[in-house]
Amino acid sequence: MEGEYDSLFLTQFLTQAAPPREIKSRDWKVGDKIAGRYEIFHIREGGMGILYFCYDHKAREPITIKTYKDVDSVETVDQFRSEALTWVKLGKHPNLVEAKYVLDVDHKPHIFLEYVETHNDKDPTLRNFLKEGRLGLESVIDLAIQFCNGMIHATDKIPGLIHRDIKPENILINPQGVLKITDFGLTRVYLSLQEARNVVGTFPYMSPEQCLGLGVMDTRSDIYSFGIVFYELLTGKLPFLARDKYEYIRFHVNKTPKDAMLLESEIPAELNKVVMKCLEKKSEDRFKNFRELKKSILEIYPDLETDLGDMKRPEEKVKAFEAQYLANKGTSLITLGRYDEALPFFDLALEMEPKYIDTYYRKALALTGLGKYQEASQNFDQYLNINPRDAGVLMHKGCLLNLSGKREEALSCFNQALSIHPWCQEIIYQKGVTLYLMGRYSEARNAFQQLSDDEYERYRDMFLEICPPEDSKDSEVFETD
Repeated sequence: MEGEYDSLFLTQFLTQAAPPREIKSRDWKVGDKIAGRYEIFHIREGGMGILYFCYDHKAREPITIKTYKDVDSVETVDQFRSEALTWVKLGKHPNLVEAKYVLDVDHKPHIFLEYVETHNDKDPTLRNFLKEGRLGLESVIDLAIQFCNGMIHATDKIPGLIHRDIKPENILINPQGVLKITDFGLTRVYLSLQEARNVVGTFPYMSPEQCLGLGVMDTRSDIYSFGIVFYELLTGKLPFLARDKYEYIRFHVNKTPKDAMLLESEIPAELNKVVMKCLEKKSEDRFKNFRELKKSILEIYPDLETDLGDMKRPEEKVKAFEAQYLANKGTSLITLGRYDEALPFFDLALEMEPKYIDTYYRKALALTGLGKYQEASQNFDQYLNINPRDAGVLMHKGCLLNLSGKREEALSCFNQALSIHPWCQEIIYQKGVTLYLMGRYSEARNAFQQLSDDEYERYRDMFLEICPPEDSKDSEVFETD
């Protein structure tokens, strides 16, 4: 069944959204159309690579195009081609950024990638997600399981695959809370001893053997790196803080980190053991692979088994996967403000798989954008009837109720959301705005004072745009310069 689905999808993709055969290379800027088809709306450059975020006018969806900066190094070109080949071979999975196809542009390979929507106009990395405040324990566990699912799929597809650069910047979270692993640019398959000696990665997240280039690296090196991310998610801190890369190497090799539960009292002892096992100095003392790590987490939290990637019947998995694909296309159109074009994709997704409840939430966002508040509210309720503890959806329903003038109901939604995710800066802000609109200025001021120092000024500016200060001192809920 899965093979039939892959063939069907490939046929549909090639006939309806096939890439152009030839693209002429030049220095592109925002507003340019690559091949008269891919309109660039944002460009981001990294150390070696460059990303073009485009709208594909033929496929009617955003797409990300990745290539490397102009270099003379043959090794860089070979590495990028290897990255492209690896990424495409991984195929489609909800927890991986999909590499759709690769095209040579003027003898320079470009990877055409799935577009992941931004969150609050910021890059959708886990790093930016963490800056909004610490996550609740249930949310952290959910993200950990999603990460394991993605890596299980990747290592099943390519046995021996190693990511080698697992860190919050290479983990994306879309607005629906779906985790997606990206940037397989440093992967190697069955690293030889010589390759292992080439120290590549990000030092705060590197395993001891990766730091020193000792022995043959394998999946357990990625387990260590994810253990550091897991530790950071749970405690809000890295296990080691160093002044330079040499100190990081010394700490990774010799220093034992504090138990996570000593930094955060709500972490159960069983979960602390799981995290600390990921961080063992000797690779043989860690989990063997991500399947084993996931099993250990689910032994502690059996109710958090994800549904999409672990359905028993193949035909159900295919239906859910196709429904998610359609819903993702609709969500991408929402990102570009094309709400009317997004709705048909959500309707098709619900027709194919009514149990894929994220579609109700995403359809509600499109209906809100079109000003159809009553229909939007019905779709939010459809979602929340099944998953009442989704803080993000509760927050968006609260925003919709505010648009409808239903302040008390909106406030109730924000309070419920904060009981689930008490550190979420956006929910705190929306609660403060609601209290202000209700004339409860003192309570609004107290809410805004809970915002972190890093975010306070940004949210203050947002507030002043929509709620200019009045003469009354009671309305001055933000401190102004």
